[in-house]
Amino acid sequence: ALILLSCWWGQSDSFVLMLILFLLVSIIKRKYIISGILASLMVFTKLQVIFYMPYLVAYWFYLGFVQKRMVPFMKQIISFLVSSIVLYYLFMPYNDYFWLFKFVKKLVEEYPYYTVNAFNIFFAANKNWFKTPSLITVVNMTLLFLTYILFVVMLKRFNSKIVPEKFFVLGGAITGLVSFSLMTGMHERYLIYGWIFIVIVHAIENSDSITWWSFSILFSYILFLNIAVVFAHSLENSFFVPYNFSNSLASLIGLVSTVTVVYKCMSKQEELCHKTS
Repeated sequence: ALILLSCWWGQSDSFVLMLILFLLVSIIKRKYIISGILASLMVFTKLQVIFYMPYLVAYWFYLGFVQKRMVPFMKQIISFLVSSIVLYYLFMPYNDYFWLFKFVKKLVEEYPYYTVNAFNIFFAANKNWFKTPSLITVVNMTLLFLTYILFVVMLKRFNSKIVPEKFFVLGGAITGLVSFSLMTGMHERYLIYGWIFIVIVHAIENSDSITWWSFSILFSYILFLNIAVVFAHSLENSFFVPYNFSNSLASLIGLVSTVTVVYKCMSKQEELCHKTS
């Protein structure tokens, strides 16, 4: 459904999803030069991934300065910077050296001030496609900032007792779900980013637990409902519940599940700390 939607609207989400998967695989496989290049490709493909870049940068510095693994740290930093410079000039309009800054400024001025077609807290409150006051934008940025503060507090608390790759994907899962569920400017397909980090958490745990897999299936279904509405596939009379009720129910389930995942991520840090101490 995501691939069909991306093709329909000419969006890059399915391609970005592939880059995220490749990035996580390259990190786990310790292909550090490739991971740096993939990170720059992600940024220049879709600015949405900027939400997750603080976790990646923190992972780099955690690797280099906390775990004292300077060679992997330098490989990723240098490959990211070099490939970013190349991409910046490849995409640059004629002699417009500040093109990216102008683009980001324009996006910030226009984009976050409307709720859009996502099954999140605004849909549950019947406020989709609602012009939001400037205060809501401040709340959006504050909420995003708080997720990063939570990450830093967890990082400082557990110091070097945790595998940094796991910490990175847990942070990505929290931000992906919180941003989709509670922020404006979220389209139906943006839940895919939180979903993919949950899948990776399950994959790298190497356990028989189905908790994270169950969360991935749940959010997969909510994502499908979002995309189905955009494709105008009416859900009326499906599952013997009215259309609006089923969508509102999906919004509420997503919100409750997001809170549960955040709690699960926090408790997982305690478990990982005890395992490695």
